[in-house]
Amino acid sequence: MKILCICENGNVRSVGLAYVLKTLFKHEAIAVGYKKVSVDTMRMLTEWADKIIVLTDEFEITTNPKFIRFDVGKDIWFDAKHQGLVHRLYKELSKHPELWQK
Repeated sequence: MKILCICENGNVRSVGLAYVLKTLFKHEAIAVGYKKVSVDTMRMLTEWADKIIVLTDEFEITTNPKFIRFDVGKDIWFDAKHQGLVHRLYKELSKHPELWQK
């Protein structure tokens, strides 16, 4: 599955999730910061993705079934592999068994 992971700057939360999705579930996953890419790039990436996981409340999502919001809160970890963040990501992933399949 092709998954786009979106957070504010594309450095921590989305990177952490993309890492987990790639290593644990073998998905194609790309991390991106909505503040760091152009509208055209974001459009291209959202068209590419089968699922789009948003990790920030600041990014408005549509009712499109491709979109999923993960409630991991603000970036307080500053490290994509921080145990606290990884724990929150696993908790959110447990709510979405459709993501467990390749």
